[in-house]
Amino acid sequence: MLTSNCRAVARTALRAVVLLAAQNAWGDEHLHDSGHGANNLEVFLSAQGTVNNGSNAATERTENAWGIADLVFSTSHDRFRLMGEYNLTSAREHDLERFQVGVEPVSDTLIWFGRFHQPGSAWNSEFHHGHYLQTPVTRPSIEYWEDEEGAVPQHLVGALVEARRPLGTAAGYVVELGEGFASSLHSEQMEPIDLLNRNAGGHRLSTTARLAFMPKYLGATNFGVLFGHHQLPVVDAALSRSLSAEEVKLRVFGLYGDWVEEDWRVLGVGYYFDAGLRSGMAERVEHFTSSYLQLERHLRSDVTAFARIEYASHAHHSEFVAIHGDDFVVRGAFVGPRWEFAHHQALTLEVSRIATVNGKLTAAHLQWSAAIP
Repeated sequence: MLTSNCRAVARTALRAVVLLAAQNAWGDEHLHDSGHGANNLEVFLSAQGTVNNGSNAATERTENAWGIADLVFSTSHDRFRLMGEYNLTSAREHDLERFQVGVEPVSDTLIWFGRFHQPGSAWNSEFHHGHYLQTPVTRPSIEYWEDEEGAVPQHLVGALVEARRPLGTAAGYVVELGEGFASSLHSEQMEPIDLLNRNAGGHRLSTTARLAFMPKYLGATNFGVLFGHHQLPVVDAALSRSLSAEEVKLRVFGLYGDWVEEDWRVLGVGYYFDAGLRSGMAERVEHFTSSYLQLERHLRSDVTAFARIEYASHAHHSEFVAIHGDDFVVRGAFVGPRWEFAHHQALTLEVSRIATVNGKLTAAHLQWSAAIP
């Protein structure tokens, strides 16, 4: 098994080289050869309190711990890159969320190897673990981290290609392709590969991708398609009996748009899922969708109002979704203001009313977040 997995990663690297060669033919061949290096360290801090009531409160995630520190570090020299992200919480959780070694063979094209965020997520590609980066307190439920009751693997260990190219005189496009070992399914959550602690094993390959179009090459607005194909072995015996499956093949197809214009921002995402539950040679397939739409408006330079709605269909009939039934939102509304003050600090209030597969919940979050420097 180990030999076949290594061969699969080698194939990923070969695909990356082929993709790079094609992009080099399409775009500028200028190399970054300044000979200078750069080192960066950013620290994202947050503290929050939550009150809720409902017929079935969602699982308490460590991402909602009262205190979180997220350290993002990077260094570069010539064409070589190193980047990592270390997350600590008051719930005594500490994870090396990302650790990537990369090379930039041509301008605006990177090949990474290591543990990375899979590119088939619209939200997590834009906002990582640092809460200060996102306007609301919570992320959409379909974008939860896999070890925080999420339904989709978000961390892979393997190879990632990121390329950005101009298109015409003003526009541009982004291509991201990632392939690596993903999560295994346990009784309560997915377990990605942990770089710091012992792993139970059984991880199999995932293939993910994002293709985005930018009307303005240097602008923030972009639209695109998302894809993911995940092989998730069910390593927990009780869960395997409950699902009548030894493996789940999860296929994800998505469309998204992120429109930014002066004081407005609109982020909309729609996912379609095929979940194939395999037992021996037999496979039964479930279909469900999940989508969200978030609207943001700067009322003043330091105050932003936001609102988000979430909706999922056919989730009640999915045995795969039922694994995280307390957390998978089928309908939800989230509203609140965010006030930015001092130097890179924010105070955010979010009020929400959601319906999950197993119940309903009303909640209020108050969060302080900051970015240093």
